[in-house]
Amino acid sequence: MIKQRVRSNRGFSMVEMVIVVAIMGGIAVMIAGFIGKAPSFIQRYYVRRQLTTESRIATDTITKLLRHGRPGTVIVSTPDTTAIAPPPPNHYITFQSADGTINYDIYWSTSPLNTLYMQETGRMPRKLASNVVGLSFAMDPRDPALVTVSINMEAASDASGRNDSLYKIAPINQTVRVGSTP
Repeated sequence: MIKQRVRSNRGFSMVEMVIVVAIMGGIAVMIAGFIGKAPSFIQRYYVRRQLTTESRIATDTITKLLRHGRPGTVIVSTPDTTAIAPPPPNHYITFQSADGTINYDIYWSTSPLNTLYMQETGRMPRKLASNVVGLSFAMDPRDPALVTVSINMEAASDASGRNDSLYKIAPINQTVRVGSTP
């Protein structure tokens, strides 16, 4: 009589089990590495989007106000302050509306730190942007109705304080003709 080997249906062998566990462990390590980097990527994306949106809105608001301003009333200055850090030069602009009824002041402030404000005559200041590290207005000496606006912003994408966690944005300078819109 020939003995036949009867195969047992008891499950996986030990070798098969070790191989499956090793493959699953490798996959788990790869997924954990990807998930560990995702929150920092999402945070950097959020900060970049926030800065881009704020700078665009602030630049558009300033451009619109200047276009509706009265030529010849624009004054760019650097007011004296008692701030701990000196303000950037030419960070303050004042001008009148086209009909002369409203005075506009647009300025960088240290209270709260690095904030851009716009203020109309008789009204409270309105915040245009935060995280502003540079603001400059420049007038063309040959044509005083041309004003160039430059806003630089930066914000940390995490609390580490490292330079590589800072996201900086410097939009293209906007040159505006004061009073170009009736």
